[in-house]
Amino acid sequence: MKYIGKISSVLLTVAFVVAIVVANNNKSEIRGSKSSTNQQFQEKNQAGFIKKKREPVVVYYDKEEEVVDQEANNPTETEKEPQIGNEDTAPINDVVHSATLNSLKRSNKLYTKSTLMEEPEEGITKQELQKLIQQFNADPKSITKSEYELIQGDVDIEGNQNDASADRGAQLAAPSVVINELMYNPAMPLDAAGAPDYGDDREFVEFYNTTGSAIDMSGWYFSQGVVDTFPSGTSIAADGYLVVGRDSAAYYAKYGSYPDVCCWDSGALGNSGEDVVIKNASGATIDSVDFEDGASATETSNGWLSSTDGTGPSLERIHPNLNGAYSSSGGANVNIAWAAYTGTDSAGTPGARNSSYRDLVVEGFEGSIFPPSSWQAISLNTGNSVTQSSYSHSGSKAVRFSSYSSGGGGDYTQYLISPKLSVQSGDSLALWYKKHYSFYTDNVYVGISTTDSSVASFTFGDALSISTTYARHAQDLSSNAGSNIFVALKYYGNYAGHLYVDDITGPAIVYPSTPVASLTASSLAFGSVLIGATNTATVSLSNNGTSDLAYTVASDNAAFTVSSASGTVAWLGSDELTVTYTPTAATADSANLIFTHNGASSPDTVSLTGTGTYSILVEGFESSAWTGSPGAPAGWSQLEVSNPSAST
Repeated sequence: MKYIGKISSVLLTVAFVVAIVVANNNKSEIRGSKSSTNQQFQEKNQAGFIKKKREPVVVYYDKEEEVVDQEANNPTETEKEPQIGNEDTAPINDVVHSATLNSLKRSNKLYTKSTLMEEPEEGITKQELQKLIQQFNADPKSITKSEYELIQGDVDIEGNQNDASADRGAQLAAPSVVINELMYNPAMPLDAAGAPDYGDDREFVEFYNTTGSAIDMSGWYFSQGVVDTFPSGTSIAADGYLVVGRDSAAYYAKYGSYPDVCCWDSGALGNSGEDVVIKNASGATIDSVDFEDGASATETSNGWLSSTDGTGPSLERIHPNLNGAYSSSGGANVNIAWAAYTGTDSAGTPGARNSSYRDLVVEGFEGSIFPPSSWQAISLNTGNSVTQSSYSHSGSKAVRFSSYSSGGGGDYTQYLISPKLSVQSGDSLALWYKKHYSFYTDNVYVGISTTDSSVASFTFGDALSISTTYARHAQDLSSNAGSNIFVALKYYGNYAGHLYVDDITGPAIVYPSTPVASLTASSLAFGSVLIGATNTATVSLSNNGTSDLAYTVASDNAAFTVSSASGTVAWLGSDELTVTYTPTAATADSANLIFTHNGASSPDTVSLTGTGTYSILVEGFESSAWTGSPGAPAGWSQLEVSNPSAST
């Protein structure tokens, strides 16, 4: 019996050990059956791609609820699908949508009580980016959606650089200062002996400030083209021009005034074309132009003009937001932004708007107001709207069409309608577009109206071919040359998709003959301000009509003052006004900034709010907009102490 007891004890011990092993194996199997997404993110975490591991997930299964309940609160698009290669499910926030179930308008929902996973760090190096691309090319399912979005903004998956200038030269985030006009081989009067003068003394370069504020150009210099560094105190006015000349006397003899900066230190612009590059005092390139003189059939076929080479006309930029040129697939330098001065006096337009200027559609949707002035955004579904998005082709914003919410009716048709456009021979309208999910149906159509901008007036073509990578489409407008038209983009999705459009370029906008006022903000919030101190904010008034906009502006509360009481804004110009809040009591203040002008919308109003306080610090930590690592509210920083005993 003693031996039997010992044997029983041993058998029990062995059984217990086996049970533990089996349990551990089962646990491993359970771990192994979890979403490969979690495994991927843990692997990425170990590889250094993501800082934090995901918190444990607790899943609750709710079989019967409808999609409309699931979509009650529209999720943002900042959360990405975990995998590129998985087309069965598409998690958004903490909701997983089945492509099959969505087609039936019902869903078995998965709610998770997990914390959101951190996205890959911004500022990824080129080496890390290249590694991600190589990893994707080897196995598309091996990277996460967030990593895919990270590389997609820089290169497409076929390895082609995403470049907005590949269409009509859209440079949607225009440089603050652009090279706007070049007189590189001027026509000169005969010399004293009556012989031709082939000198370059009338050469000049004109710059244009694309912003609403003056810019200090002290210490700026040409790194290519000519040799010159701008003296201290050089400044270019808001929406203004600055002319740099080679010889002040020759310039004065032709134009009756002196150039703003003269004379450049040495050198001359190349008569056969060259690169001209302007850099700021820190050595950062602000703008560059690679021009040709049109001396060969190849150059003229690429858009360069022989008339600007010695016979007098300057080379003028048609629109400051257009890139100077781009390299074709064959390496040719193609002119897409420059035209010859249109006058007959062998000159140019230094210090003034270019004679060849056309206010082309160059829209990247980067502004704080959407839709932009004179554009229309229409949705036939109250649960979805046409909005701005961070999924841009260039810059930081794009247009997003959405059929994500099932609320508001089942018609997901939406429209983006352009201003009235004046079409000339050779004009086209180009855009970049993509959809968000490969497994949802999202279509976009281009329509033309020759009458008005109502939806019923447009004739639409076939749906464009679409993928999850930005592609360019150019709509031929040759049949509309000589006419004014509206262009509409029509979106249709059959539920739960997104489509993005960016970098639209096209014909010149038709402006009304009367002044049209437009403000950059409808309200300004100054927050809490210490009594005796001040806080400032700015608002700009622009004129989208061809007649001058004359205005006065006043505040109806003395606690808010404005920098200028009146002014005049020329066509396409703007005035930036500074509003100052100076509280005199510990109370909430409000006011109206009233613009009275000669435009049809007068008066226009900007609401102002602020609160006076005796407190030195007011912070309730209510905002969710914490930044940095570790995170902290704006103006705060959080210090992590790893060794409390060590001095910091």
